[in-house]
Amino acid sequence: MVDATGLIPGGFHFVKPDTRDGVNRWTEWRERGSIRSLRYYFIDFDLSRQYPTNVDVRDVGLLGQDQSYPERSATIPYDPFKTDIYQLGNVILEIVKEYAGLEYFSQIGKAMTQKNPADRPSLSEILAMVDRLKPKQLERRVWSKDNPILSRILIRFFGYDFPI
Repeated sequence: MVDATGLIPGGFHFVKPDTRDGVNRWTEWRERGSIRSLRYYFIDFDLSRQYPTNVDVRDVGLLGQDQSYPERSATIPYDPFKTDIYQLGNVILEIVKEYAGLEYFSQIGKAMTQKNPADRPSLSEILAMVDRLKPKQLERRVWSKDNPILSRILIRFFGYDFPI
C-alpha cells in the first residue's frame, strides 16, 4: 500500500478514490516519479488478529495468503509474529527477484525466512539490518528486470518513457 499524500494533495475519499469528498472529482494529482520519496507499507497477510500487549502470544491456524510458513498448524501453537516476519521475508525475496537494484535486501529476506522461527530476526533486528545498509544502496534507482536497457536510458537521461 502506498501513502498517497504526496501524490494527491488534499487527499481522496476512501470509497470513491477519484474524489476528495465522495461527490466532486478531483483534478490535482502528481506523477509518482515527481515525488522524491513515497512511503510504501506492507499490510495484512490474511492472518490479522489483535493480541493483548506484554503477553507471550501463541496461536494456531491454517489461513494466510502465503501458505509456505513452516510452523503452520491447526493444532500446535506458534508465534504469529514470527510468522509475519517469515511472510514479509517472502514478499521481500519476491520483490528482489523482479526488480534490479534491490539485491541488498536479499540477505534480509533470507534471514526472515529461516525454517526455524527461533532463528528469524525480531523486528528490531530487521530494522538494524536495514540501518546498516549504506545510503548509496538505498538511493539506487529500482528497475523492473523486464524493463529493456534502452527504456532505462531514455528514462534516466531524457526523463521519459515510451514503448520501444
